[in-house]
Amino acid sequence: MKFTLTDYQHDVTNTVVQRLNSAVAMFDNDGGRTAVGLTAPTGAGKTVVATAVLEKLLFGGGIQSPNRNLTVLWLTDDPSLNEQSKDKILKASSVIQPSQIEMIDSTYDRDSLEPGKIHFLNIGRLTKGATGHTVTGDNRRWSLWETIGNTVARRNRDFLFIVDEAHRGSSVKAGDKKTIMRTILDGGPVEVPDASGAVRTIVNPPVAVMLGISATPAKFEAAMRSNDSDRMLMKVSADIMKVRESGMIKDLIQVNHPTDNQPTDDTLVRAAVRDLKEYDKLWAEEASISGRARSVNPLLVIQVPDKISAAAVGTLVASLTDEWTELQHQPGTPVPIVHSFGEKSPIDLPGGRVIPHMAPELIEENTHVRVVIFKAALTTGWDCPRAEVMVSLRAAKEHTAIAQLIGRMVRTPVAGRIEEPGLEELNSVSLYLPHYSRDEVARVVMSFVGDADIEIPVSVNPVVFERAAGLPEALWELELPTETKPRKLFTSQTARLATLGSRLDNLGIQNPFNPSVTLTEEVEQRVTAILMAEYARLKTGIDEEADGLLEVTYDRVGYDQYDGRDRGVTALKVRASAENLRELKAKALKGMPDASGSWLYAALYEDLDDDQEAITRLSAMASNDDIISTLEASAAALIDSWRQAFNPAVSRLGTADKTALDEIWHPHGQPLRGTFTLPKTVKTKTQKLVPGKVQACVEDIETFTGHVFAAADGKFPMVATGWEREVIEKELAQVGLIGWYRNPASASQGLSVSYTEGKVDKSLYPDFLFFHEVDGELAVDLVDPHNHNLADAPGKWSALARFARENPGVFRRVTAVIRNSNGILKGLDLAGRASTVVEDRLAACSGGEDIAQVFEEFGGNY
Repeated sequence: MKFTLTDYQHDVTNTVVQRLNSAVAMFDNDGGRTAVGLTAPTGAGKTVVATAVLEKLLFGGGIQSPNRNLTVLWLTDDPSLNEQSKDKILKASSVIQPSQIEMIDSTYDRDSLEPGKIHFLNIGRLTKGATGHTVTGDNRRWSLWETIGNTVARRNRDFLFIVDEAHRGSSVKAGDKKTIMRTILDGGPVEVPDASGAVRTIVNPPVAVMLGISATPAKFEAAMRSNDSDRMLMKVSADIMKVRESGMIKDLIQVNHPTDNQPTDDTLVRAAVRDLKEYDKLWAEEASISGRARSVNPLLVIQVPDKISAAAVGTLVASLTDEWTELQHQPGTPVPIVHSFGEKSPIDLPGGRVIPHMAPELIEENTHVRVVIFKAALTTGWDCPRAEVMVSLRAAKEHTAIAQLIGRMVRTPVAGRIEEPGLEELNSVSLYLPHYSRDEVARVVMSFVGDADIEIPVSVNPVVFERAAGLPEALWELELPTETKPRKLFTSQTARLATLGSRLDNLGIQNPFNPSVTLTEEVEQRVTAILMAEYARLKTGIDEEADGLLEVTYDRVGYDQYDGRDRGVTALKVRASAENLRELKAKALKGMPDASGSWLYAALYEDLDDDQEAITRLSAMASNDDIISTLEASAAALIDSWRQAFNPAVSRLGTADKTALDEIWHPHGQPLRGTFTLPKTVKTKTQKLVPGKVQACVEDIETFTGHVFAAADGKFPMVATGWEREVIEKELAQVGLIGWYRNPASASQGLSVSYTEGKVDKSLYPDFLFFHEVDGELAVDLVDPHNHNLADAPGKWSALARFARENPGVFRRVTAVIRNSNGILKGLDLAGRASTVVEDRLAACSGGEDIAQVFEEFGGNY
């Protein structure tokens, strides 16, 4: 691949390859047929994962052998989606060549699909009306139906049928006619006409292995189970929490709607343009800070009624250009405003201005386009990560189409979260709904919340809150410790080292040790040298064990055929078969860290010039724990030394690139330490969605006084539980309180503490910071009310105790708060404790009762 996969993409890729291998083995053993479902939310990079899967299948990698005979048919219901997928594959893959991708059109006329190629087919080419593809005679020898059937019959296990958006066109109810996709998948009779009108019937065999790509597991599973096929279903789903943590999709959808009963179209369109301008400014800042070569050009999409007149479009365009002069078209420059109506002719506006048409799939790459006007919905599969603001001027009844479009806007333009303080707005998209009431907004928001394609929190009518007046300047200059959880869990130190080499190469950093090889190759050479040194050191024992592996020893026991008595045992030896040695090699490769097994095998083969000798020594070394421990320790030491060696080059990188390396320098269990200061502004929702038995509704959020960010009336909105409210009331009554801060779960605006739950690194954001003036100095209290019966409480609070211990004197109080079985609030101050007694006791707790006991022993009433 041309770029590094995220953790979840790597996991899903490997799992899909394993499932496909199992599916092929099942077909070889008993003819069983399988559908493997690859599901991930919109924006999670399903096509990138599919590309990585195809790379492994076609070209091999790790323990995966290449299959040059693999023949792939990739089916969609949209021609533009095929073109987009083809472009994504070529941009992502480092080994798949343009010549290996075939776009099937009316000129394609072969008896079968070609091995080693990926064939894209639009389902429309197999309909009865597509005579240029299915009718034989004249200039066509083979109907596409015959081509597909012959391929399935000849390739069998080496044919992979990929269906994009597989939940569509898959369902078959009892008595229904098969869909085209199901006809390919399940096989059966197909009528093939010729140019004379004669019809013959062919019978195509069913596909052995299918890979279905869909946004949601439930939709795919329901589609695949809606027939009588005995095809086994294997599901592979991306971990949604890992998808969110990767930053591949936006953190928040902001929904804006009018609260006044008056016309608001023009007002909210202008507000959307101001949002567009703000995104544009922030992306320019981000490019400057990160060192990114080119800034993102954000896009505004505007949905208009079907019967809009040219005059109305003219009025709309006038508001756009009036609000931001950069949207005015200057002669000789690219047009910044286009339309994507079904009618493709340009729109002539009063005054001579023309709004040209642009196909949706071209919008992303034409970065000069800043506004696109459309009607119902853009095409299926439309992909435009820079579309970050949307206005719908259509009637409120059309909320489903809005949800579908928002689902296409949630992928982040730079394939990662923006962590830079002050730029957190770039992790959201904005939606304006001028014609929607509170209840109608509730319906459209519920369509987001209930749509597993999207999987993103929604904020209703968010408002930017400025710093409250009258607060001391020292409050805003206050620097407090914070921790960031490690982003990556490596399977081994060797994998961590290999990732480091690859990432340094991708960042353009030269190899200072040997300029003639890449750092990826340097890692391979270093790891190989470590392992071959271990072989030299332990050669006698390894060779002896390896020689034993070349033979299989077994016992032959003789039994009397009349009385069954044991007639003795004869020990026999036989040379290990080639198949068993292949299995031995596969097991050894799988047992060694990352690709070290493959590198070691290659070195052993070069040294010994004998495949079997190399395999048995590889196996002997893979099972030696001391060798693996030495390799892992050496890899970790090498990473530490490289961190120092590459520091000058890394220091010149942008923020985003440094962050990409931080996850390697600081792996699982090692938090990144930093500094937290209060932000300049806070943006938060002012209304909340309240589900109901009949329908949901939108309500205003309760407001509180004393917050360090506030509206003109001195109040700040916050959704609070009953005892969070009680905590605030108690704290507001304290003498010397300057203000308080609702600490959000935000890497850029929140103070966080890293903790580990199992093998997963997580972040705790203590709920409140309270600021007091004590003897002319600022004192800071951290207060975290939490349900102690929840499973995460021990891990969170033991980490909070560790955080307080490692930062002595910074916080006056670090207080965990619970409500005990009698309904009384209890507090446990974790600050000022030099020993780890309380910390250890909390870590050892197995439930709410244990935690309550710790509070009784070491805490008191809150």
